[in-house]
Amino acid sequence: MLPRGGFDYVIAPVGSIAYAYNNELKKQFLDTFSGTPVLCVASEIDGYDCLVFDNPSGIASAVKYLAEHGRKHIGILAGARENYECAERYETYRRGLEENGLEFKESYLMYCDISYDCKSEAELLLDKNPELDAVICVNDFIASVLYEVIEERGKQVGRDIAVVGFDDLPFASELDPPLSSIKADAFYLGSVSVEKAYNYLRGIKDDRHYVQTRFIPRGSCFAEADPAEPAAPAKDKDNRSAVPKRFIEKTHLENIFIRDSLMLVGDIKDSYANILKRLSTIGSLTSYLYILEEPVINEQDSEYPGDVSWLFTSYCYGANCFNIPVQEQRITTADVFNNSRLVSDRRRTLIAADLFSAETQYGLALLEPESTDFFEELELVTYQLSSAVRTLDILKNLNKLLTDTRLALAMANDYRKIYSIDTSDGSYLEYERDSTDNDFSVSSKGTDFFSDCAEFCSSAVYIDDQPLLQDMFTRETFMKRISSGDHFNFDYRFMIGGVPVYHRMKTIIGKDENAGTVFIGITDIDRQKKRELEIKAELFKDSLTGVKNKSAYNDTEKKLDALIREGICEEFSIFVFDLNDLKKVNDSLGHDEGDRYIRSGCLLICSTFKHSPVFRIGGDEFAAVLKDSDYNERRELKKALKEKVEANLQSSGVIIAVGSADFSPETDTCLLDVFKRADREMYSDKRRLKGI
Repeated sequence: MLPRGGFDYVIAPVGSIAYAYNNELKKQFLDTFSGTPVLCVASEIDGYDCLVFDNPSGIASAVKYLAEHGRKHIGILAGARENYECAERYETYRRGLEENGLEFKESYLMYCDISYDCKSEAELLLDKNPELDAVICVNDFIASVLYEVIEERGKQVGRDIAVVGFDDLPFASELDPPLSSIKADAFYLGSVSVEKAYNYLRGIKDDRHYVQTRFIPRGSCFAEADPAEPAAPAKDKDNRSAVPKRFIEKTHLENIFIRDSLMLVGDIKDSYANILKRLSTIGSLTSYLYILEEPVINEQDSEYPGDVSWLFTSYCYGANCFNIPVQEQRITTADVFNNSRLVSDRRRTLIAADLFSAETQYGLALLEPESTDFFEELELVTYQLSSAVRTLDILKNLNKLLTDTRLALAMANDYRKIYSIDTSDGSYLEYERDSTDNDFSVSSKGTDFFSDCAEFCSSAVYIDDQPLLQDMFTRETFMKRISSGDHFNFDYRFMIGGVPVYHRMKTIIGKDENAGTVFIGITDIDRQKKRELEIKAELFKDSLTGVKNKSAYNDTEKKLDALIREGICEEFSIFVFDLNDLKKVNDSLGHDEGDRYIRSGCLLICSTFKHSPVFRIGGDEFAAVLKDSDYNERRELKKALKEKVEANLQSSGVIIAVGSADFSPETDTCLLDVFKRADREMYSDKRRLKGI
């Protein structure tokens, strides 16, 4: 249902936008504007002011012209049977034959689609009536198709069969031979419509209901050109009509637009902006694209839903395209025509182009024409944008289908166990792969997955992996992540025969008929994981000292940060070390001696903190993360290191400044917070050592 509030006057071109509907359905549509003055354009509907083409005058003139020029067997491609204008043109054709003493046969009448999709009907008309020497078409598109059919039968338009179109569209005079047509000026019809609206609102009486049509004879009737018409295009050396340069350029730009509007990129959100990109080349100054979050199927007798959700995806100023951030895209129907990006310091006219396919609406485009020439492109633009948006909708659904299929195949082929959890009550089924036929069967079931998972962690999971796994599978944490659509994976070590074996958990959220169910797949990744760890150990190893390098420290930092964010990080301490006077050693004794100095310092740190990972994080800088026994003895270990350093001051051994800090869950949000405190203390110790 269209919004009715706030309209002063409605111009409804139902003869175009509802051409396939009968007058009763058109009237039902117009009745939705009850209380608002309505002008019905291109169709006469009882009870409404109307403005229509005077179809009879042009058709009658065409039939009379053909009869006077010796055409005796005149057929008609009459368009859609239910279309009022098509029916009126057919009735006028029948009267014209009678008035000019010409015979009518039922086979001379052929209804057809009123677009280019009418070739089969044109072929049938000629094949059933080989005597036809003229055909009247209810529009120029049908006439252009008839040209092709006549040529395929070895006949010549104008000489053997005269052809008459209707509307006199811009391409009519550029066909070969130029098409005789009945000029029905749509631009003039539109301007008179606006004039009638203006006059009504100013209280000026305006009784105009008809806009004249005029028959223009051209070469398709084997006639001399109308003196009022421009000369026919010059013939080229092949004796065919030379296509004007303007028409070639226009066609080229249209082809570029058609091509680029379907150049859909990998990321769908970027594709929405991309389909607007070339609109500026064919006459749209600005453009705005709105997509229905869910396409709306609007059948003939159905009400349009009032609660649709729109996504404002992108817009263009000239050739500059912009994506709307995802969090700002959702808008109401009213905001389609009232949002900050539509605000302008100049007056603008925007065309609303409905993007649809059959009975399904996919979105809406607002287009600002640079000039009236853009109206020649509007039908092409609407169909092409509709096609592109529909294609993107198909791609979105296909991506979802492929993703679900890939996950299903992964679960069927890669996992040794699958858990199916009912999130409403926590009940679950455990499926295990049968070693004989490689198929899944239910191996156990339970009433509370979360409590059983906590018990499993305590008894069967490697101790270092227990805290994160237990926290992740509490009911509160699990449901919070699932409700946000979070698919999460987790690698952990499962104890088998006293040996930790790496496994991976992957969650999949059920959709459609499986909504409310979460699947967890378990697979053995021990061999793969240990190989990865071997490679990682090499990558994380400092080549000079053999301890862990800066990359390893960064990896440890990420893991600890994750635990801190989850609020499940255990106590630890950071120690930061710096070797004094390395530059002096390098400058006076050379870099080989400097390397030995670094290795000596590293050895002293490692021999002191024997149960903690040590990292070389800079040229002469080291760090250690203390947990468990080293953490408990951190003060004694720090004191022991300082005593060794002070002894080295007397023996010219390696001098190491040290600082440390303990993790505080109340104040520290990440590892860096702890490191900074340790680093400040280390620099204080460095100054102390230099003063001794």
